[in-house]
Amino acid sequence: ARIVAQVAAALDAVHAAGVIHCDVKPAHVVLDARGTAKLFGLEMTPYVDERRDPELATRAAARYLRRLYQMFDGSWPLALAAYNSGEGTVQRAIRRQNTSDFWSLKLPRETREYVPKFLAAMEIASDPERYGFEMPGSSPWKVDHVLVRGPVDLKLISSVGDVSLDELEHLNPMLVRHRAPATDKEGTTLRVPHGTGDEIQTILDTEYK
Repeated sequence: ARIVAQVAAALDAVHAAGVIHCDVKPAHVVLDARGTAKLFGLEMTPYVDERRDPELATRAAARYLRRLYQMFDGSWPLALAAYNSGEGTVQRAIRRQNTSDFWSLKLPRETREYVPKFLAAMEIASDPERYGFEMPGSSPWKVDHVLVRGPVDLKLISSVGDVSLDELEHLNPMLVRHRAPATDKEGTTLRVPHGTGDEIQTILDTEYK
């Protein structure tokens, strides 16, 4: 009953806020440590830091959550607690308190509040209309992708592609210096405003040097 009450209270709090928000730590914060970020597939060089990219960092964070889920024997509450406060914090609490029941563990207050809020947000996301939310019909963040062969220079791409530099920087936050040398891969994939991809790709293939 106490568990139900905690999740129910979190649902009420989330609904009262008017948005689906559960104080989830941004993925780039959770994966701030270079070793952890690299372990889950993020590239970091003097020119590129994929921790800064919300899409790539979120995918890496999802892989991290899956690992935590396995580490804590299939317990999502414990996995979420470890995601919030660190796996070492949760493991030490389990050893000292001799229980692996999240709802009985004494953990930092932020973590105790974070887990039911996250679970409440998951419940809302599974059936938004039931809880009075209306989800958008399509993603508000639509972009196209282009492939840059050779070195990347957003200023040059901006000039030849007739796209503002600010927008290119906003769409590609992983570029630390707004430029990057050529890679061993086929090329570098960049985001450009929705509807401009084909035109910019043609320009890149013919005029970008």
